[in-house]
Order: sequence, then structure tokens, then C-alpha cells
Amino acid sequence: MILNIFEKSCTLFNDFPFHIIVTGRPGRCKIFIYYFVIISVILLFNKMEMLLFSNYAIKNGLYTYVVNISRKVKHKTIFICLEILLLLVFILTPVRNKNADISFLDIGQGDCIIVKSESGRVYMIDGGSSSKKNIGKYIITPYLKYYGITRIDCCIVTHSDSDHVSGILEILEQKKSDRIQIDNFMIPEPDESLKDETYKKLLQLAKENCKKVSYIKKFDMIQDKNLKIVCIHPERGYYSDSVNAYSAVLSITNNSNSILLTGDLEKDGETSVIETLNQHRNLFPKSYTLLKVAHHGSKNSTSDEFLERVNPDISVISCGKKNRYGHPHDELLNRLKKINTTIFRTDMDGAVTLPLVQ
Repeated sequence: MILNIFEKSCTLFNDFPFHIIVTGRPGRCKIFIYYFVIISVILLFNKMEMLLFSNYAIKNGLYTYVVNISRKVKHKTIFICLEILLLLVFILTPVRNKNADISFLDIGQGDCIIVKSESGRVYMIDGGSSSKKNIGKYIITPYLKYYGITRIDCCIVTHSDSDHVSGILEILEQKKSDRIQIDNFMIPEPDESLKDETYKKLLQLAKENCKKVSYIKKFDMIQDKNLKIVCIHPERGYYSDSVNAYSAVLSITNNSNSILLTGDLEKDGETSVIETLNQHRNLFPKSYTLLKVAHHGSKNSTSDEFLERVNPDISVISCGKKNRYGHPHDELLNRLKKINTTIFRTDMDGAVTLPLVQ
């Protein structure tokens, strides 16, 4: 009975705000201050123990005075020590990471991209894997909490294949008290015939748990100080019989770098992207610092024509080690080598992070 009451009392606190504080990984300075304060309080308390908790005598020649510390003074001293210890909570209070970067997480055969802006906002593009289970719980959430992140300002899903959304589904299905909060959720709207059960489930969970849900389309833009995220594809009214062709393509630029994220884009989608980049040269860079290679490095993605227009300095391939699809394909790797781009692979290099501010 007593244990049940205790358990229910603890569960009740889960509904209170700030019942859990995610500190992230504290820096060395914070760790030093934390332990310095704890050790100092312990040493001080031990030294004052005789004074606070016992009577003692003072000999003054002819007389001996017995000094008795009042209970009020004892309580006040203990209260001060507790206050000092409580201040440690503020030392570990998380400050939103303001080191702007983009990370391609190593989640096996799938995609998960985290963008952290200078303003402290966090964007997640995709989050799924077909080769690893529970990546939302064991990879995405721990990564975010490591940096003290408990909220994603915007989650953009390029398309609804499980290797792009399985982790996002996990996060949205978690209890509110435990999960990473997603404020805004964006996804392309394919033809009705391509809206499978995964798509419908994802959309329903997003509507139930996110503040705002919207369909992303060509020229939709997010402006975050110097950071600009522009959707290049698909345009309104676009039609294809393949869900991959509907992959949202995102151009991310700031004063220092330019990044092109392509989901699982296919050939007709590539043609559309090339046309848009060429027709709106004032909006998009002549070449990109980084390209996220489409479809995990499949044979028929990322054509020569596409690479000629994008001309990336760095190319990132997100794929699983020894995956059953043979990604990345040798022909694709040869196309990348021809343009002298630096290649990073999550199956060989692990997570890849690029600073967005030089």
C-alpha cells in the first residue's frame, strides 16, 4: 500500500512542468565549479560540526563559559548550506547550443539530419532507418539531449518511407513527459494514391502532438537570421507515381555555406530541381558547399547533369554498413570522384558534422 502511494505520487509529478531538466553535457568549467562547490560545502560543514551540534567551553582565566548554540542558528546554517547546494542546479541549467552546424547522424540505412542555427533553433530533416530499430529512443533523442536540446523548432520530412520516418514516429508516440517536443511539422503532399498507412499515421500523430502541421512545397522558406531554408521541390500540382519523386529538396544557405538536401530524389525530380536552380540563379548559389547524396547512394540517383549543376565541394552519403541494397553503388561513387568532391559516408565515417559558421 505504501509503495503504491509512493509510486503514484512520483507519477503525478511527471505532469508538472520542469519535472525533468535536461542539462546536456556540461562543459569542463561547469563540472569544475560543480564539484568545487560540493567539496567546499562538505569541508565547511564538517569543520563547523563541532560548533553547531555540541556545547563547548571557553576558558578565560578565572571562569569557564559554556556556550550553547541555539537551535535557530543551527537551522539557519543548515538552510544556508542547502541554498548553496541548490544553486548548483542553476550552474547546470542548459543554455541552447549556439554553435551553428549540420549533422548527419549514423543511423544505419536511413536518413537523419539535425541543423542547429546561430539563434539556437533546431531543425530536423527526416529521422528513420530500415536497418536499426528504436533509433528515436537510442540515437536521435540521446544525441539531442547531449546538447541540452528538448525541443525541435521544425521537423521536415522529405517523404514517408520508413527509413526516413521510423524514428520520428517513435518520438511522436512517446509519452509527452518523456519525448522531445516537435513544434512545427512539415511534409510534402503526394498524390492520394501514394498516401500509405505510414504517411497517414505520421500525419495524424503530428496533428495530435505538434503545434503546427503543414504541407511543404516549392519556394516555401524558413528565415532564421542569416540561415535560410528554401524548398526547391516538389511544386504544387506535381505528379508522379513514385513516392520518392515527391521527396522535398531543401536548399540551406547562410553567409558561409550552402547545403542541398535531396531525400530519395529520382531522375524526373532531379530535372525539376536543375530547372529551378537555373531559372532562379539570384535565389540559389552557383555551386554548393555540401550535397546530401540522394537515396543513400543508389545507382540511378544523382546523375552527371545534376552533379554538374550542383558541383559540391563535399558529398555526404547516409547508408548502413554492408546494407542489402549495395549502397552506395560503384557507378554513383565514380560519378562523384569525377567531379573531385570530398566524400563522407556514415557507414564508414560515422556521424558527419559540418560547422555552418566559419
